[in-house]
Amino acid sequence: MPGEWFQLGIADKVSDMLIGDCAVFTGVSDPGFAEIGCNVSPFFQRSKVALEALTCLLDYAFDSLNITMAAAVTDTENIPCIKLLEKLGMKKDECSLKKLWFKGRWGSELTYNISKEDWNALRNAGSRITDNNAGQCARASLSRLRIRITDSRYRAARML
Repeated sequence: MPGEWFQLGIADKVSDMLIGDCAVFTGVSDPGFAEIGCNVSPFFQRSKVALEALTCLLDYAFDSLNITMAAAVTDTENIPCIKLLEKLGMKKDECSLKKLWFKGRWGSELTYNISKEDWNALRNAGSRITDNNAGQCARASLSRLRIRITDSRYRAARML
């Protein structure tokens, strides 16, 4: 729904344990634009969970939601996230450096973007982000994850 975050739970396929979430926010004034985000349990960080989940989320946003541009915002000190966004093919918006007061100190954020055209070019060039170069990430490449749609009342339904 435009103007609201749409949250997807990330669960381990074997245990069905919730290990994180990813989300997409589509704007009201520009329905072709979306902001994406991801949170993964510390135990599962650095294990490509976020990479697989965001790859599927971008596939879903561009293919099913008809998004034409996706953005992600991260703290300038979050080097693992910056590397993840760059691995996804997202480009840093050079004009996006923003200072803000957060958790008792000044911080800075960067915005990364990718267009549907650039995402599809990566897909068509065979330079898929996931290890197995599958055609449809959401159906083929999630070897150990299950993505579940979670609504505002925390009911989950299997998406994949």
